Amino acid sequence: MVASAAPGAGLRKQIQREHGGQCLEYVDALTRSARYLWLVNGVLQAGLFSAEDYRQLPGRDWLSAQFGEPGFGARQRLRLLAGAPGPNCPDPGPTVCACFDVGRQTVLDFIRQTAAEDIDNIGRSLKAGTNCGSCRPELAGLLSEAATRCD
Repeated sequence: MVASAAPGAGLRKQIQREHGGQCLEYVDALTRSARYLWLVNGVLQAGLFSAEDYRQLPGRDWLSAQFGEPGFGARQRLRLLAGAPGPNCPDPGPTVCACFDVGRQTVLDFIRQTAAEDIDNIGRSLKAGTNCGSCRPELAGLLSEAATRCD
């Protein structure tokens, strides 16, 4: 929770003094949220996202994939501050299938778009559930969740 910009400003100064680079920041007093990003030579090195409601925070998997990516342009920097991947980079969500790096949101989107009714349908298209099988119970749960939402 961020009540004012002051705590972030002090942290920003300390990090820039010790590590250099560029700081991007966004503070919203109305929602009591803040975002601070540090880039060195155009590469994301650190980020601090704060909000009263966790649903205002970006997806962890998408955000962690941004670290180490070279050359953030203006649009990418805005997306980072917005905490949203953008239209051409959907957030796959938390990993469901570690064998094939398939995210929760990817599975739910697939189920909704294809009306998949069983895990084998998911496996044929996304490969999830076709290797070690440890994600099959979660895939079954996502199928149930999607069916419940449609009813």
